[in-house]
Amino acid sequence: MDSNQKAWPASRIVHLPGGCLASNYSDSPVIFLPESLTGGSVEYEISEYHELAKLFCDLNMTVIGVDYFQSQQEIDGIVPPVWKALNLIDGKFCSINDLADVWSNIGHSAYIKKDGRLWDISSRISHQLNVCSWRLSELSTKYQQQLKARTLQGKFKIGQLFIDLNTWHVYLSIQAFLVDACVLRDYLAEFVNYFVVSQKYNLDLSITSMGGLLKGINKIEIDDLVLTYIKESAAPRGWLKKLGEYRDLVVHSAPLAKAEQKLFVVSSELDIGTQYKLPSIICPIPDNPKEIAASRSKGNFFENFEKQIGLFNKAANMDIPSTDGLVYAHSVVGNLYKFAHMLVDESPVIPKRMTFDESNIISDIEIKYE
Repeated sequence: MDSNQKAWPASRIVHLPGGCLASNYSDSPVIFLPESLTGGSVEYEISEYHELAKLFCDLNMTVIGVDYFQSQQEIDGIVPPVWKALNLIDGKFCSINDLADVWSNIGHSAYIKKDGRLWDISSRISHQLNVCSWRLSELSTKYQQQLKARTLQGKFKIGQLFIDLNTWHVYLSIQAFLVDACVLRDYLAEFVNYFVVSQKYNLDLSITSMGGLLKGINKIEIDDLVLTYIKESAAPRGWLKKLGEYRDLVVHSAPLAKAEQKLFVVSSELDIGTQYKLPSIICPIPDNPKEIAASRSKGNFFENFEKQIGLFNKAANMDIPSTDGLVYAHSVVGNLYKFAHMLVDESPVIPKRMTFDESNIISDIEIKYE
């Protein structure tokens, strides 16, 4: 590095779809992993720290999130790196982790105001935003482990369906994400009930879940931006509707890894520019969770096991509609970001960051340098 060049604030590992990665240490090139299908590593040069975001926009690539390594302890694995889930929204990378800080600041303002209900709900929303972000990181890491195992064994072949000891962990991570995403969904619904429906329109629905909120607001005709958004998102083709159906399948009907008897992984490829492709994987989840849950409850799911296996094989081969688990989870995080960001404007208090001074420090501070 040039002695006059300012040191970059962090080294970064970018999580990409399919278990692929891109590393960028200090002023080194951006290196994509695993090696390309045509052989050799793929590298892109960037001259400034903030050019990394532009690179992925130019390549038209989805970024799942980024690990930031800011100390040697993080590099050595003593403490975890800073993780941020990222979604490209209106041409800008937005992080649900940053939004969690905003909701934490709402909680701090509520604490100062002694508004216990707002403090409780906003604190839980902040926590669960971070939980959903972490679940996405966990899922992406499981994809990486699955892909690495396949490529190191020299068994990678595009279009091949396979299952090994890593596969169960991948689908278990998808299931955990779905459950926690719906916990956040219900926290946001609880906020809407008390601070939109109740305070703005003097209606007390007394609910703490999205299902209860929908039953209440569908009975009233109010021209409200938030309530309209919720109704549209919960419509048959809305993202809230689909999320709820996946959650109901894994909680009330069957664990996701048993939802269609066998869930396979598919060897695929990821475009990183016009001439490069990386080995990657797809973990298809059923695109019809509501129908699967219904068939199980009626009993006709069990009438022909071979037919059910055949249906999922078709889903894995993309012959019938299916959805990649990681890509779907990433899209849900983006939608949860938009929803929670919209509700910030409905807060009765302005977010205020906690500061430390003579008014709230109760003892001497000792700083140690190691």
